[in-house]
Amino acid sequence: MSEHRPDWYGRMKAGPFRERTFTEERMKEIGRKARDGGRRGRSGIWMYAASGLAVASVLALVLVLQPVGWFGTKPSMTMPTVTPQATPQPTEGPKPMVGDFYAKGETGLYTVPNPHTKEAAVFTVKTGVPLKVLDISGGYAKVNQDGNAGWMNAWYLTKEKDEAPVDAVEPYLMFAGSAVTMSTNPEEIEPSGPEVAAGKVVKVVKEFQDWVGVDIVTYDQPYGGELWLRKTELMDWDPAMAMEGVLRQGAVIKNGNGREIEVPWFNSVFVEEKMANGRYRIRSEDGITGFVEARDFVPNPFIAENERRRLLLSVMTENWLMTSEEMKGYERYAASRDENLLRGLPPIEIFRYYVQAQLNRDEKTVYALLIQDQGHGVPDFETYMNDISHDPGLAQRTWRLWDRLMMGYRLGEEVESGQATITIRPTFGGTEEEVRGFQLLRNKAGIWKVAWLPMQ
Repeated sequence: MSEHRPDWYGRMKAGPFRERTFTEERMKEIGRKARDGGRRGRSGIWMYAASGLAVASVLALVLVLQPVGWFGTKPSMTMPTVTPQATPQPTEGPKPMVGDFYAKGETGLYTVPNPHTKEAAVFTVKTGVPLKVLDISGGYAKVNQDGNAGWMNAWYLTKEKDEAPVDAVEPYLMFAGSAVTMSTNPEEIEPSGPEVAAGKVVKVVKEFQDWVGVDIVTYDQPYGGELWLRKTELMDWDPAMAMEGVLRQGAVIKNGNGREIEVPWFNSVFVEEKMANGRYRIRSEDGITGFVEARDFVPNPFIAENERRRLLLSVMTENWLMTSEEMKGYERYAASRDENLLRGLPPIEIFRYYVQAQLNRDEKTVYALLIQDQGHGVPDFETYMNDISHDPGLAQRTWRLWDRLMMGYRLGEEVESGQATITIRPTFGGTEEEVRGFQLLRNKAGIWKVAWLPMQ
């Protein structure tokens, strides 16, 4: 497998800013204005620079409360002369920032200003609702919104009530094309998040300009804070290139001596090497290493990210995923496209073949599974391929559709004479309006084939 490593990956690792935006004098000026009550003016601290780059006003306020040594310049430690009669002064407490602030987007509040934690957010900050800033620690702000207090990433703070440029999006998958260091926010000068390896799968949950906020599975230490990457540092989801996922239930894992070892089937695993003999060397989230057959690896580590997903994966094993024998049958058919290999297979197994072919982007096998009898409206193969070539985003949309359905829907089979429907229902709750149907037809040879435009 050839790796796609464009030369711009290295350039992107330097981060968005190569020098400090604020000088020490500028920060002192901002601090004076903050202590005067945070009044705004056209020439005040919230004004945009003439170049068009938005002044990171909140970051400036965060930084002015830090010692100068925070930037690498050691502050003066010269002590004034103290007379014996001097009375020690009490230590000054946290300095709240003046006035109301708002959030650029929804984000979590935590009990500690530290991203290296497994704890869940205690509250989700809303946009357009005033925040009171109580304290600052590093890049985190302790805030109170509607009586809920906690620590959030200070990058989210803004003075503009209607400024909410961070968009929460329906999650989708991407992966790292090469090793890259993640940032805790899009304006971090030097990325300080974890470094991820090529093939690492990320789940995009937020978008901001050309940046994406992502979730990842961690293996060495917990990381509960937000993580951001430029979208150009990632590649569109391709299961063939992904190096992270889970194992099929019942997969056999062996150590270097060939002895079987136990790894919970729902654990996330990272593929450290794809070997020439069709086996993968893997490392699980609890540190176990071993070797598995390639067919036992299921790309996408987020299938089993919590108990509900683990239950869902069990449902998927019974409904969506092929058994080892079924996978061998599919591979034989995909290699030859001999219709006799489909004889006697039930509709739901033909459906699984079709889904697998689409996930593999094997258009010849996809087309071969369509019913070819006259009167069913299926175009000839040349027309079919020509239509696909004019829609470059089709494969990606198709993958996302199946990925979303696999993550939240279960399958059923209804057969009536020469027609069969694979029902696709929400696994947990849902309404009748959310039920989908996938149609198959029995051809003249008595073999089940996929109808043209099968999804209802």
